Amino acid sequence: MNKPNAFIVQGIKLSTGDELVAEIREFHEDGSLTVREALMMIMQPSGEPNGGMMCNFYPWTIINAEDIKIRANQIVSNYNVPGDVEQSYIQNTSGLQIVSGAAAQQILHG
Repeated sequence: MNKPNAFIVQGIKLSTGDELVAEIREFHEDGSLTVREALMMIMQPSGEPNGGMMCNFYPWTIINAEDIKIRANQIVSNYNVPGDVEQSYIQNTSGLQIVSGAAAQQILHG
């Protein structure tokens, strides 16, 4: 059992075809993973006039109050996600808005 030293968000492709993004809590020697706040990724039309697709997140389980262990035989792969996917995941699970660009350089005074 190996607990990550830092907050790790990874994508997980399951043998069912589901694709998740979750906080990895533990990597187990048998290849299984313990995760928290697992969200299923689903590609959907963006609704923009020029078309295109966008990724939406949906809860993977109805009750997601505790860590979930995913068995190794159900995991096809796990991988690091792009920064924008990680930021979207954090916003969806914490309610925090991540600021980037010029706004991130500003200091707010109260």
